[in-house]
Amino acid sequence: MNALLEQFLLEGRDLIQQATRDLIALERTPSHDTLLTEVFRAFHTLKGSSGVFDVRPMTRVLHAAEEVLENARAGTAAIDGGLTDALLETLDQTARWLDALEMGDGLDDGADAVATGLVQRLRGVEAKGADVGTRDEDDPDAFTEAERRKGFEALKGLPAGAGLFRITYLPDRNCFFAGEDPLKLVRRLDGLVALRIQPREAWPAAEALDPFVCALRIDALAVGEESVVRQPFRLVTDQVRIGAVEAESLAPPEAADIVGSVLDEQRRLLADGGVAAGEVAGRWGSAAAAAANALRHE
Repeated sequence: MNALLEQFLLEGRDLIQQATRDLIALERTPSHDTLLTEVFRAFHTLKGSSGVFDVRPMTRVLHAAEEVLENARAGTAAIDGGLTDALLETLDQTARWLDALEMGDGLDDGADAVATGLVQRLRGVEAKGADVGTRDEDDPDAFTEAERRKGFEALKGLPAGAGLFRITYLPDRNCFFAGEDPLKLVRRLDGLVALRIQPREAWPAAEALDPFVCALRIDALAVGEESVVRQPFRLVTDQVRIGAVEAESLAPPEAADIVGSVLDEQRRLLADGGVAAGEVAGRWGSAAAAAANALRHE
């Protein structure tokens, strides 16, 4: 086994155990700032180290968890039972992925879908039921790695002026009464690469569900000229947001890009001025370990 991977597995499991203990303690004393800092540091170190090995699903989930914990430290998110459960589930899944890496099998084909579900759960719990439409609508991470790669491949060979576009379509709730068919509109996209359909908010109980109300959110990736991509939605422009996606964000990462991203993240965290005096040494130590691992890999 690669020595760097062996070190990552050993340190990763130690961090998972530590974070699990601290999360359980934190749930009992949610105002315990030191525990919150320790949990944040564990997730941050796990995320930085995972980036070295290009395990994107793991990195995506840990990054989402880190963001939630950062918001909790800033006082804009609450550490409650729901969030604690989501964070513990993230740690459990990370442990399973570490086991897969140790066996040499890599992450399975369903890892992207698992990661997307965990990211949505973390953000949903943090938002406490906020409309999913508040998410960054140009974020390609809503799609699996396979779907993003498909978009990247679909761009090859297209004429100049063509691009990849991220579409977020929130149909009018009364569109059925107007004779509109949201899926029919989407099917008119010749360059459709990926499609996601999900409820705009959590489904109500069966007895409260109104089948005549459209409560869907439709996300899509499509390639082509912008005017052609926009054409099917010309009559519902107030319900659609279409944005260009940089091809570089979809390309398989080069090792140097991964290392550079890890180092940039450490610089950003060290530049954060909102650190208590007693936390400075720990933050420097965490950043140094992640940077050293990245440079050794490079």
